[in-house]
Amino acid sequence: MFVFRPQFHMLILLLYFDDILLIGNNLVLFHSFVATLSIHFTVKDLGNLYYFLGIQDVHTSSGLFLSHHKHVIEVLRISFTHSILCAHSVLQGLCEV
Repeated sequence: MFVFRPQFHMLILLLYFDDILLIGNNLVLFHSFVATLSIHFTVKDLGNLYYFLGIQDVHTSSGLFLSHHKHVIEVLRISFTHSILCAHSVLQGLCEV
């Protein structure tokens, strides 16, 4: 995470391998930084954020909501499947006795 704070503005860059999330409170500073990045790197604007590092980003009328819902559902699905397989193995062992 890199934070740039000139005067009353802020620009935050989150970098994870080849994923970059750029957040700022000044549009001119934001576009200037993106233009500078574009000189040195190939940059593609993917638009509004929806997922970053497994965190879902939901825009609401009251602001921004970050959620791990998708990840939690996947963990529960895997756990439930594992539990069923374990229970099946235990019951199968009891039936064979």
